[in-house]
Amino acid sequence: MIEVLSTGDRNFDANSEWQFVVAEPGSSRVLGASGLHYRGPPDTVEIGYWVRTESTGQGLATFATVALTSAAFTYLPDITTVEVRMDALNLRSAAVPSKLGYRLHAEVDQPADTPGQSGRWLVWRMARTHWNRADI
Repeated sequence: MIEVLSTGDRNFDANSEWQFVVAEPGSSRVLGASGLHYRGPPDTVEIGYWVRTESTGQGLATFATVALTSAAFTYLPDITTVEVRMDALNLRSAAVPSKLGYRLHAEVDQPADTPGQSGRWLVWRMARTHWNRADI
């Protein structure tokens, strides 16, 4: 865990990756996390998120995705596309980009890391030219 946090700090300071904790207001209780990552073409960033099981359904992943999509298009001028990826069986996670106007771009094979994964990932994309937070 220390190595993950240290790497996250170094990447944040180097302006190459940005990870954030989603905490309960007025508390230090961690409800989830989200981040922007360079994992594809140089004009694309990926949003990753997770939310504690007992905190799902409260809009936390949606809020984080709106904030990070807006941040990517506001502060990263070379970024033309934001992606969100998840296992095809993770229907709650897939609902987030769908409701924000992301378009399903592809389904790709991805090795399953846990028994609950299908090995098939959904790739959702938002183009800078289509992002309009006012529509949400």
